[in-house]
Amino acid sequence: MISNKVRGTRRVPKKCQKETKKQHKRVRSTRSASVTNESNKTIFYTDGSFSDKNETSCGGGIVVTVGSKVLQIVKLKYPHGQDNELAEIYTIAVLVTLAHPSTAFTISTDYMGVVTAMKNGHWKNTFKYNTLYRYIADVVSEKLLEIEWNWVKGHSGIQGNKLADKAAGQGRVSGEITNIDALIRAQKR
Repeated sequence: MISNKVRGTRRVPKKCQKETKKQHKRVRSTRSASVTNESNKTIFYTDGSFSDKNETSCGGGIVVTVGSKVLQIVKLKYPHGQDNELAEIYTIAVLVTLAHPSTAFTISTDYMGVVTAMKNGHWKNTFKYNTLYRYIADVVSEKLLEIEWNWVKGHSGIQGNKLADKAAGQGRVSGEITNIDALIRAQKR
């Protein structure tokens, strides 16, 4: 772009000014469209729970929201849970297994490890729970799922995350027993 300098400021030719105004309008309309779409966006909040108080299970919670409306809360129990990380990953594995093919949604979790692993493909370098990460990646690919991975700060007042945390704790104690190993075996066939 060619511009004339006038008193130390850049003077933009009228033709370029019109183009810039058009670009700003497009950006504004895109922002408004994305705000509008946010109200119809499906977000799955997930959380895992583990207690080392002589318990042999861990739990998971999934909260389904569209906009600010909570549609469903799922409480899961994994009988052979070993730690909180496993509970977090199990919960996401169950979620992608149950998701309808060719859908787009956001997974919001307070476990940064899974967000980083799935967004950047770092799960390939993760030796711990590599089979589970590979399972998630395979299901996402096979079902043509479009997932936006989102990290949310835990215990920071985000309603969906608070509900998922509560559901995971309740799931650990009395949730629906989920045999994730059977799901993985069935998916591999």
